[in-house]
Amino acid sequence: MESLDKLPTPENLDEVAKNDVLDRNVFIANFIRLLASIEGHYSIALDGRWGSGKTFFVKQTERVIRQLFRNKKEFNEYYVVESNTNLCVIFKNLFDNDEIKAHPMMTFYYDAWQHDNQQDALLSLVFELVKILPSNDPRLKAEHTTLDNIQKTIVPIVQAILKHVIGLDLKSLSEEFNKNPEDVLQKTRNQENLDQLLNIFFETLLPNKESRLVIFIDELDRCRPDYAVQLLERIKHYMLSNQITFVFTINTEQLQHTIKHYYGEEFEASSYLDKFFDLHVILPVPDAIKRKESFSIGMYGSVFDQWCQILIDEYKFELREQIHFKESIEQSIHISDDNFMCNSHSYFDEVNALKFLLTFFAPLAIALKIKNINDYYLFIDGKNMKSLDILKNNLSEMPTDYFCKKFDIDTSLGKNDQIKKIKSSLDELYEKVFKHSYYFSGNTIKLNKFEINYMIKDAFINQISHLSR
Repeated sequence: MESLDKLPTPENLDEVAKNDVLDRNVFIANFIRLLASIEGHYSIALDGRWGSGKTFFVKQTERVIRQLFRNKKEFNEYYVVESNTNLCVIFKNLFDNDEIKAHPMMTFYYDAWQHDNQQDALLSLVFELVKILPSNDPRLKAEHTTLDNIQKTIVPIVQAILKHVIGLDLKSLSEEFNKNPEDVLQKTRNQENLDQLLNIFFETLLPNKESRLVIFIDELDRCRPDYAVQLLERIKHYMLSNQITFVFTINTEQLQHTIKHYYGEEFEASSYLDKFFDLHVILPVPDAIKRKESFSIGMYGSVFDQWCQILIDEYKFELREQIHFKESIEQSIHISDDNFMCNSHSYFDEVNALKFLLTFFAPLAIALKIKNINDYYLFIDGKNMKSLDILKNNLSEMPTDYFCKKFDIDTSLGKNDQIKKIKSSLDELYEKVFKHSYYFSGNTIKLNKFEINYMIKDAFINQISHLSR
């Protein structure tokens, strides 16, 4: 069993781009055009909910940009990019665009969450930038290329760069740092020319004034509140090079919570964040599951698939949640796709309450488990009938004759009357399965064509537990 929730490895990035599984190739191309059009210091917030695929998107964007400018000699000093014919074909419009090629871009990816255990966000970012310098670069010494102890090594690394660039002797600063790092960091931050020193550093990375460095700052909203605030504020105050574009991948709602946790609940986090971003880009949720047969659940276009798509829409599942939902359905509800044919009535002709529950109640229960585990437990304990409203409110979108046949409802009634009776029957079925107590093992309740006994609830729960076959 292989998960559809892919890690952003080079192979997976290329595979997803080749098949455009996420319907995002056009967004990647448009985003690169946007980056190529930027002049001066610029900061972009790439906003999406957790699980919307932001990391995958920026990794794909970075991979395409590096391929676009793989033959740029000044960039080859820092990383070598192998030729990727597939990307050249997939994004042909970009590779044939001379206007974009006239604005060479170098990329750098920084996972803020991975580094939020470090003391100083600014120095952490600079250190990671230093690591892309070639090993034989005179600005670096071999002993400075590891991060065994952040407090002991990061200032010497910055010292090596700045000394090479401006001839500044920071030996005393390095010695003092080992004794009292916070005092030294404060002194360093208070230097009026720190932003100038960093600008000089970036100029050494990008000697061509037409070139830009695109720095992707990922997972900022998952960081410790003090680290997230520190990183934002120090980038704004000190990294002012006109050749840098920052792209922050964030969930605005979560980042606002982070800011309020740091400054207080009454703090105006929205206005605060607006000061850091020149542009706010919303990452669209891919429609891949709704439109692609390869992402269908059950037989593509069937009633079962239709019901699952309704749940995805109602709960506003992000990409990762959609993938987990699909995988949970396929792993736990073991019913042949033949039963979910668009025009087949054979499945619904079987008088089997468990199969009906697996068709309509199980996807709902799995969706609840993904969205809110407490609501799931309330549902199977017979205390969350309200969750059935999603099904009842969408009956008009589904062929009601299926339900009429199951609940023995007169199909000569008007559709509104049919739906009303179906809603009542669904409520009664839920009560009989999840709320009713069966005191004797032989006790069976008749509900229309269904026969319900003490075993059906346990059988249902076992089926969706992933441990039943």
